[in-house]
Amino acid sequence: DFLAQKAKLVARPTGGANAGHTLVVGDHQQVNHLMPCGSLHKGVSNHLGHGVAVDVVQLWAEIESHHKLFGNYPKLSIDPRAPLVLPTHKLLDEMDEKMKMKKGEPIVGTTLRGIGPLYIDVAWRRAITIGDFNKANFDRKLKNLILDHHNQLIAGYYGNHPYLDLGNTTDEFIACLKKVMEVVDVERGSYEVVTSALKEGNVVVEGAQGYAIGLYTGNPPNVTSSDPNPAGIAQSLHLPLQLFRNARIIGCVKAYSSAVGTGGLIGEFYPEVEGKYTKEHGLAFDLQAVGKEFGATTGRPRRIALMYLKGLADAIKERERSLKRWQ
Repeated sequence: DFLAQKAKLVARPTGGANAGHTLVVGDHQQVNHLMPCGSLHKGVSNHLGHGVAVDVVQLWAEIESHHKLFGNYPKLSIDPRAPLVLPTHKLLDEMDEKMKMKKGEPIVGTTLRGIGPLYIDVAWRRAITIGDFNKANFDRKLKNLILDHHNQLIAGYYGNHPYLDLGNTTDEFIACLKKVMEVVDVERGSYEVVTSALKEGNVVVEGAQGYAIGLYTGNPPNVTSSDPNPAGIAQSLHLPLQLFRNARIIGCVKAYSSAVGTGGLIGEFYPEVEGKYTKEHGLAFDLQAVGKEFGATTGRPRRIALMYLKGLADAIKERERSLKRWQ
C-alpha cells in the first residue's frame, strides 16, 4: 500500500480470492481478496492479469464495499483471458478435501475458494474466461463445463452428491458477473494496460502468496496453485522480460514464519495444537496476537514458527537469478 499510493497502476498477476491482503489507510481498514491495493488511492488504476482466478461473487462484494466508502467505483480492468471461478469449482475443492479425510490421507487445508480446481480446467483447456461473457457461445460453454464435466466428478468420482441443477447453481454467479461487467474494463489485455501505464508513471505488481508455497518452489502438496515468483509474474501479465530490466523486486519478510492449512512448517512452535495457542504457549501466543496472525480469508489462526533462513536465502537467490536473466 505504501508503494501503491505513488503508482500509476497496481497489477495483480496470479492467485485468487484465497489471498487476503489487509490494508490500513488512515483510520480505515480494508481486507481485499482480489482487488489490488491501489483501489484505496485516488488516481491509481488497478488491473487483474490473466493468471488471476477471478471470483466475481467476491469481487463484486469488494467493489460494493469500495462504492459505499468512496461513493464511486474503483478504476479496475481485467485481462479478458482471466479465468472465472465457478460455484462448482468451490464445491469440488471442498469435496476433494473431504475425500482425503475419509481416506485418512492428509488434507492440504485449502481456503476452499475453488482455485485449484479452476487451474485444473485452465490446464485442461476448458476454463471459461471473463471475456467469454460477451461471446455468443458463453451459455453453452458454461452449461457444458458444469453439466458434462463437473457433474460427473461431483456425482460420480466423489459420489454421494446429487446432480446439480444449472440454474440454482449459477444464479448468484451470473448476477454478480453481470454487475462486474458493467463497471470493469475487460477489453484490454495485460500487455496493453501495463505498457500504457509505464509511459505515464510507475507500475506496482502486487504479489500474492510467496516463494515458500509457490507451485514450483514449495513442497507439494502444501503449495498454492499458481507461481507467485518473479518468472510467474512476467508470464501471468503476458509481459516480455525486457520490461523488467529496471524493475525492483521487493520481498516482504517477517522475523518469524507463519502459515495456515496443514503440512510441514519448519521450526513450528507446538505443532500438536495447530495454531490454537493459549497464554501457556508463551512466545507463540504473543507473536500470533501482536502480529494479528489470523487468516484474512478464512479467519483461521496461523501456525507460528522460527524464521526459516535457508528458505529466505533460496528466495533471494531466485530473485537474483531472475534479475540476471532479465538484464
